[in-house]
Amino acid sequence: MLEGIVYRSREVLETLLEDSATPAPVRLRVDGGAAANDFLLQHLADVLGLPVERPQSVQASAAGAAYLAGLATGVWRSLDDLRHAWRSGRIFEPRWSQDQRDTTFHRWQKSIAAARERVF
Repeated sequence: MLEGIVYRSREVLETLLEDSATPAPVRLRVDGGAAANDFLLQHLADVLGLPVERPQSVQASAAGAAYLAGLATGVWRSLDDLRHAWRSGRIFEPRWSQDQRDTTFHRWQKSIAAARERVF
């Protein structure tokens, strides 16, 4: 399941980059409950070939509500002030070569295609 999240993320990122003029990211910031899983984030870094950065607090919903309340009450003057409130917790650096990334990704795609043929 975790590997599926990672490979699907690669598909989404590749599609985004192909379909838009968006430059390739130099790192990926993550949050939410799944971001607490070290295996998931290391595998994501390996498969994407990008550093993956997790904040100190992965519970983005609560933090987002607090940030918006702070904006509304004047604790922060602007979104730029909030950008400085974000704190990195850990960075997962990619360890795989481009060849290893591509090989494992293509194997996953073949496995998904084979599973679809059996089910449908």
